[in-house]
Amino acid sequence: MKKKAEIHFRSHGPSGNVYAIMGAVRTQMQKEHRIADWNNAWELIQKTDYAGALAVMRDLVDLIDDDGVYNDRFCTSEDGFEVEYCNVCEREIQLRWNINTDGFQAICPVCGSRLMLCDACMHRYGEACDDCDYGMYEDKTVCRFSRPTDWWKEEKHESKD
Repeated sequence: MKKKAEIHFRSHGPSGNVYAIMGAVRTQMQKEHRIADWNNAWELIQKTDYAGALAVMRDLVDLIDDDGVYNDRFCTSEDGFEVEYCNVCEREIQLRWNINTDGFQAICPVCGSRLMLCDACMHRYGEACDDCDYGMYEDKTVCRFSRPTDWWKEEKHESKD
């Protein structure tokens, strides 16, 4: 897997202005010939706040706040567990999960179906946010945090170059 480009900014300085960060990310996407990815991200950025915009851009590049304020990507539960309802087996599922390292998608341990951790997503900045984009794409069963259908198979077989 290719390492993402790093973009440094100072949240307490001029480079922390969201438009300055967006310009740097867009320039990087142009260099990588990924302007379509940028255009998709831009659609999401327009619908969110500062922290949400940073989260969207972090899907494209590694953003590093040299002031250290916005380096923790998301708030995680205090006890290390996430609870979500599985619509397939109709059970409440509790998982030991770290949103920062494991993401917002899991596999239901009961029925094996995809389990989106929507509640964790809606509270990823420590308070409720209303920027859900589930169902807004061509595939109506995904959101910006969805992984490919068989993501766990791909990760299991990746080589450690």
